[in-house]
Amino acid sequence: MTLFVDGLTAALMLIGASLTLLAAIGLVRLPDTFLRMQATAKASTLGLACLLAGAALQLTEVSSLMKLGSIAAFIMLTAPLSAHVVARATLHRARPLWQGTVLNEYDASECFPQSATEQAESAAEREARLLETADDRL
Repeated sequence: MTLFVDGLTAALMLIGASLTLLAAIGLVRLPDTFLRMQATAKASTLGLACLLAGAALQLTEVSSLMKLGSIAAFIMLTAPLSAHVVARATLHRARPLWQGTVLNEYDASECFPQSATEQAESAAEREARLLETADDRL
């Protein structure tokens, strides 16, 4: 049984270290803030979860398990929140997107509150663009 637990621990640690390395490489290599944010938020969170699960298999004391659980809960709750805050700040600063971006669903002008008439005008403009693209496809 201990051989199985040791093997599972080694596999979880290896997967966790690989995902964390992948997050670090993504942070360095990806060209856009949004792409970097996605790589670090998802891969590092999953990597840390695997590392903590591997550590939990080896540490059998209740106090150690409580500490690992607290760390996991804190990371799982704060990583998506911090990624969201970074994305909103990037949108508000109107940072340019990578030239390979195919679709920009978030226009910086839509991040700020608009009056009712501005909202109606922008909705009418969006509808006109959708109709134009639908006509082009037909």
